Amino acid sequence: MSNVEHPKHYQLSIDIEVFDVIELLLSKRKMSLNDYSYLVNVIKYLFIAEQKNGLENYKNALYYLEKTSHIGYPKYTPAEKMLIDKILENVKDIKLDLIISNVISLKLNLAKQWLREYIREQEKKQND
Repeated sequence: MSNVEHPKHYQLSIDIEVFDVIELLLSKRKMSLNDYSYLVNVIKYLFIAEQKNGLENYKNALYYLEKTSHIGYPKYTPAEKMLIDKILENVKDIKLDLIISNVISLKLNLAKQWLREYIREQEKKQND
């Protein structure tokens, strides 16, 4: 497995990569190219933060999340919902799970609010 083609920090513990999640969540959604690219970055940074650059990547995710506009809520198939649930089972931090759930549901204002709070908590832990 190549670090260029399949870097370890993009691997999730359920044998899929972050880019597979992005494809699942965004491929059928109607949105502007800008919003699509912003959300790709949000999802990427949220999923890799624990393995690489932690707080910096949460801040990167918020930066791109702040650039998105209201997109509307997705309708996932039952199979997609099962896979999403499986992905979220692997997120150990309850607040991070809530942030990712809101991003996946395209409830972006809630995701922004929770992510801002999460970053503040992480900064406080770092400074203690």
